[in-house]
Amino acid sequence: MGDRYFYDKNGKYRGKSSDIPPGNGNWGCIVPIIVFMYFYFLLKGC
Repeated sequence: MGDRYFYDKNGKYRGKSSDIPPGNGNWGCIVPIIVFMYFYFLLKGC
């Protein structure tokens, strides 16, 4: 299973899938969404 390399929309290198965290550039987008969803459901009360 090879590494996946991540680039932003300008083609700038953002990390690879074996990095901790994986593709650290992408986590800047993914983590806030997860946190937002978590608090959204928490406040909404499922």
